Amino acid sequence: VVAMALDADTISSVHAGIIPLESPANADTTLKSLSGAVGSTPIALDPAKYVGLILFDGLSGAEESTMERIGDLTNIQVIGGSAGDELAFSKTFVYLDGNAYTNTAVFAILEPKKGFDIIKTQSFCSLGKKLTPTKVDTATRKVIEFDGKPAAVAYAEAVGVPLSEAASRFMKNPVGLMAGDEPFVRSPQRIEGDAVYFYCQVREGLELEVLSSTNIISDTRILLEEKNRTAPVEAVINFNCILRTLQLREEGKESEYGKIFSDIPTIGFSTYGEEYIGHINQTATMLLLLK
Repeated sequence: VVAMALDADTISSVHAGIIPLESPANADTTLKSLSGAVGSTPIALDPAKYVGLILFDGLSGAEESTMERIGDLTNIQVIGGSAGDELAFSKTFVYLDGNAYTNTAVFAILEPKKGFDIIKTQSFCSLGKKLTPTKVDTATRKVIEFDGKPAAVAYAEAVGVPLSEAASRFMKNPVGLMAGDEPFVRSPQRIEGDAVYFYCQVREGLELEVLSSTNIISDTRILLEEKNRTAPVEAVINFNCILRTLQLREEGKESEYGKIFSDIPTIGFSTYGEEYIGHINQTATMLLLLK
């Protein structure tokens, strides 16, 4: 059964391998092998010619360290997502060459035949309210304190609700690491005691801003139309966060979202986290293959 396919008119070459996630250093061997297959080294790969595609075991918790290592090894852009399991949060798999893997990432180097572009869209704006993690457990993605206060209390104060209602605001009011006006979203997952667990790592001392959701439909449509005018798009690979999917479902807009891509062949899936530069949440990262 083929669920998604790209033909030779779209992709000139593709070389794929696995990265065991026990150590970020395992990326070194995989990237060296794959870049060697195209007659290069990881650092010498032409970022205008090649793009990296990565699929993670979505429950590995290894996305940040692996993406950081890949960024140290190569200058090509890397885009992708983390596999899900229909919100069971029990076991997730990635698949390559007839084998299914856990605690593994599949990494591919693609050479699009007619060029490519990338979209990162998250449909949030900053509320101008800041939270700085002052005590964290990075390994478990747990924030213990924001600004010296219990994390759950500080978050509830920032979004203006009682502590008992804080978790109900997670989807519409995540936090973001800002790069200018561009947020890199970190989504809260749950409250345990006074701590807040996130779907991706939050680093101690890095100031975050509380975000407010905007319109996924219009934001995505406008951005895709702008890209399509600049360079016509032949196909899209869309890694759309499961939380965006749930929001669209809650708002009754899944069909409307699908229509945005009705004129462009599109493949993709709902993810447990998205990859672009690093590991992010509540985002759609898309690889655009050009005509």
